[in-house]
Amino acid sequence: MLLGERNNDVDHFTLLKKIQENGVVAADFVQDVPTLVAKISKLIHSGDFVIFLGAGDITQWAYALPKALNTEQ
Repeated sequence: MLLGERNNDVDHFTLLKKIQENGVVAADFVQDVPTLVAKISKLIHSGDFVIFLGAGDITQWAYALPKALNTEQ
């Protein structure tokens, strides 16, 4: 019995490359919250939503982002 999802040898870099090749939506990879802030602070405006999807540290990133953005301004 197989538990969980099989990844079929797909990692986040492979997924990112396929999304970028599709060209329908913009996608990027960042290693940490400060890099995320630097990239999205130029793109978002007051009232915009930022949606986080994933597992692991992504929840902490979501909680840290508003404070980091306010500090950036």
